Amino acid sequence: MGDHHVGDDPEEVPSFHLPEWGTEGAPPPPSSEPTQPVTSQQPSLLVTTTDQVPGRTIHSFLGLVVGEAVGEANAEELEAVLETARGRALERMRDRAAMAGAHAVVGVRIGVTLRKRTVLVTAVGTAVSLRGG
Repeated sequence: MGDHHVGDDPEEVPSFHLPEWGTEGAPPPPSSEPTQPVTSQQPSLLVTTTDQVPGRTIHSFLGLVVGEAVGEANAEELEAVLETARGRALERMRDRAAMAGAHAVVGVRIGVTLRKRTVLVTAVGTAVSLRGG
């Protein structure tokens, strides 16, 4: 009887804790009180996978912002469900950045996890305020 290792069971999802780095100066976590959502459809809030915005200078880092979305689909619906979930995850990430007072989200990465019929899309980036331009 050997030791059990993460990855031995295909149904087991490993858990981990994110490091505390990169959060200095970030706004406090949202309270449990309901708040009015901030619409992220503002063209002024830029989202980029790069770590800079051309023609602009990053003035301050406001912290990590994350958006997640879950969907369920069979094989025929997978592409449409992925596209919808990706859009929701990005919108939620942008909403959180807007609530923090950001002008942009840099270093954006999108992750997709598929398990059976469930799709999880996560969008992660760093909310920043900008100067110039």
